[in-house]
Amino acid sequence: ALHELEVAVISRVLELEKMNMRDTGYKMRKYIAREIGRRTGAVKKLVDKYNQLASAVRPRPRPTVTYEQVIDAAYLADFPLLRYETGDAAWAQPLFRQMTRAWAEQQRAEEELIRVRIESIRLRTWIRDEE
Repeated sequence: ALHELEVAVISRVLELEKMNMRDTGYKMRKYIAREIGRRTGAVKKLVDKYNQLASAVRPRPRPTVTYEQVIDAAYLADFPLLRYETGDAAWAQPLFRQMTRAWAEQQRAEEELIRVRIESIRLRTWIRDEE
């Protein structure tokens, strides 16, 4: 149950990040929002299942979570169950994810510069041929 809940939380956080990225189009944002909404019931069931199993653990029950905690988890490190499991993983740290996004944006900018240079050469050639 914990693994399933972790997977649901991780996928939700990553989808929210994808939805808020700069180059994500309107249709993709709508699709991601619809998919997140579609899985709301499943996440609620996973939270209930985890809470039942966590309280049954003896001698020390594991901490329980609420659905609101799952929804409010803006970063993976904010989610209490994952803090111990993935808190030391590089991809779970907000700074590393921001750096990864910045690196991807830089790569796209460099690709765009190459396209602009090629287009400027084509434009210059077209102007020369028209004269």
